[in-house]
Amino acid sequence: MARNRMIKKEVLEDPKIGKLSYTAKWLFIGLWIIADDEGYLQNEPDWIKIKCFPYDSNLEINKVLKELFGFNLISQNNGVIKIKNFLKHQIINRPTESELCNLYRQNSSTTHGDVIDNSVPNIKEVNIIESNINESKYKGKRELFVKPLKTEIIDYINEKQLKVDCETFLDYYESNGWKIGKVPMKDWKATLRNWDRKTKEVKKPFKNEFLEELQKGQSI
Repeated sequence: MARNRMIKKEVLEDPKIGKLSYTAKWLFIGLWIIADDEGYLQNEPDWIKIKCFPYDSNLEINKVLKELFGFNLISQNNGVIKIKNFLKHQIINRPTESELCNLYRQNSSTTHGDVIDNSVPNIKEVNIIESNINESKYKGKRELFVKPLKTEIIDYINEKQLKVDCETFLDYYESNGWKIGKVPMKDWKATLRNWDRKTKEVKKPFKNEFLEELQKGQSI
């Protein structure tokens, strides 16, 4: 189905397109409109002529197509025409995957001697590439923190034999939104281990200087 396409201002300044005949320029733009969402269409000259030049019955469509092939703006293989760099210049809203792409790619070269560029991805491959790129952006970043269940805390305390009261730990972090200071907690198990270390620290006895002086006075 024909779709609306974009015509960039750079097209008018392109030296290759500038060398085309007037009719070939119109045909090139017409192919953008009748091509599928990946820039492929059937190489059926009569059909192309009807679609692109419905009122020019005397037009020699094969001659005009040959001009586009000659300037390497299009290529063809297995009865399928490919518009070069189509996806590079066209932004398709909700694109439909091409049914002609695989047919075009079946052989290594076209009937016009052009080598098929299998490195150019189709829409499906573009989506996979974008998905991999997006996935790699978040690789290495910490996972979203999920607060533990009470049973998970108890099990970990027992497993590591920690001297931490589960209820105290749970109540404390439930009340402050599971933050350490002002920073969201990253690892509740590591936090539990820190609590355990603090409870095991040997605390210095409280030094009451007034009581010490009083005891010294009594001893005299």
